[in-house]
Amino acid sequence: MGHRQTAPGSGAAKLSGDRSGKNRTGRAHRMTHRQMTAIRVDPEAVMTLMKTAAEEIVMPRFRSLKDGEINEKDGGELVTIADLETEKWLTARLPDLLPGSIVVGEEAVFADKAIMDRLVGADPVWVIDPIDGTWNFANGRTAFAVMISL
Repeated sequence: MGHRQTAPGSGAAKLSGDRSGKNRTGRAHRMTHRQMTAIRVDPEAVMTLMKTAAEEIVMPRFRSLKDGEINEKDGGELVTIADLETEKWLTARLPDLLPGSIVVGEEAVFADKAIMDRLVGADPVWVIDPIDGTWNFANGRTAFAVMISL
């Protein structure tokens, strides 16, 4: 079983040892308010990643998607090459902003529902919707956005 370690004077706790995301009773760990407020991420760094992804991956494909770059998921939702590439790019970079954090992306969850299990546990989780409003994006409408939450 893991145990909690607290850095002297920091008030920030971290889980070490067992990384199963379960406590001694078998229930999922829940971060306390104190632990959540100890998380520090530079919002400008997050914005820089979002802006770079938009400039380098999303916008070059806006109104210029080619045949085969738009697909339909279950339920009629669309996914584009821009969704997939943006999510992959952000997934590789966001954990650098907060070591020990993990990522749950919309397109990854569609491919593997077990990824949702990452939402339970002690590790901070980035949640990504690489292009919220994919239908609008794919149809040349401007109501879409790159969305990230922590």
